[in-house]
Amino acid sequence: MRGRLLALLIAATLILTFQTEPAQAKFQINQPSIKTEVEYTFGETITFRVRFQSDAAIQEALIFFQATGDTQTDVKTATVTPLGNNKFELSYTYNLADQPLRAFSKVEYWFQVKAQGVEDFPSPHFLFYYEDNRVKWQSLEENAIRVHWYEGDVAFGQSVLDVAKAGLQRVQSLLPQAEIPASIDIYIYPTSKEMQTTLSLAGQNWAAGHADPDLGVMVAALPAGPDQRLLMEERIPHELTHIMLYQLVGSNYANLPTWLNEGLASVAELYPNPDYQILLNSAQKKATLLPIASLCQGFPQDASNALLAYAEAASFTRYLQSRFGTPGVQSLVTNYANGLDCQRGIETALGMNLTQLERQWREDTLAENIYATAAGNILPWFVLLVAALVVPLGLTFSKLRKKSASQLSEREYDG
Repeated sequence: MRGRLLALLIAATLILTFQTEPAQAKFQINQPSIKTEVEYTFGETITFRVRFQSDAAIQEALIFFQATGDTQTDVKTATVTPLGNNKFELSYTYNLADQPLRAFSKVEYWFQVKAQGVEDFPSPHFLFYYEDNRVKWQSLEENAIRVHWYEGDVAFGQSVLDVAKAGLQRVQSLLPQAEIPASIDIYIYPTSKEMQTTLSLAGQNWAAGHADPDLGVMVAALPAGPDQRLLMEERIPHELTHIMLYQLVGSNYANLPTWLNEGLASVAELYPNPDYQILLNSAQKKATLLPIASLCQGFPQDASNALLAYAEAASFTRYLQSRFGTPGVQSLVTNYANGLDCQRGIETALGMNLTQLERQWREDTLAENIYATAAGNILPWFVLLVAALVVPLGLTFSKLRKKSASQLSEREYDG
């Protein structure tokens, strides 16, 4: 009997010694009571508000949020305000002037609350759409395309929608393997200046259109006037091409050389820019054409050379498309998307290197005689070389003649 009691005592002691701490109680937040609200002034501030009921006093709260395409989640400490009857409000105001979000992106957000003696409570995730809310948008929609504008009547919006549909068909003829995304949002601004307030295009104030392909969003400026329809047919298909290219290659979109990306977008335009050929002819005569290899990683930042880069990209890509057809262009896009560099990608896809194709493009499209141009380029240097050689030779010859004449005179005197 005494032995059994001793065993029980030892067992109880061991249980008390190694007993784990009791698990923390869980939050008793009434999830249906969670009410979220997001208010923002575009480009200035975003205020998150969350209200809920909890049977535990809240000690700390955190707000998490992340915009589409961002790789970093912002984590901020929220203000906790008791409202009585076990109700609380969390709030946080984010300064967009210091850390802007991309316009027309979806922002995912959620919160986490802490209370003494209980586990942290992570909330469900919520979404809001960060649209330019400084204006009142009108909208039209057909299939995947949604057009938004705020100046002009419904007929104007329908014109944009019609051009977008025609542009999409044009892009599909160039990129038949690209699938149309679930939604394409087109935002139209009446001036480039107003459009620029939604973008963060450092050093590109001359841009009249922009696409965020991963968002399926494009914006364009279409000023009122007699050329408005032509601008639609130029800018809308151009930006749609970037979206469709992203649909085709996904996250490898950044691997595409700039000349090909912008070149395909320019070829897709229903109304090609008539100034491009003028720029090309002028640059060809002045021998100021930009090497295509210099347009692999980006375009010049100054407006004049940037326009020339667009003109060259459009002409060179159109040349490749007419010579090698849609399969050749498709192979080119695939090679670059798979990680081949600017030189190797075109050589593998088309069997010729970039320099050879550029030379043939200049000869066939611009009627340029490469060798005559090269000779013309080196002619000034040749003249300088000849001058540098002739002058010393002339001086030497003159000295020799004088010396010879002097020696002859001396011999005559001696005689």
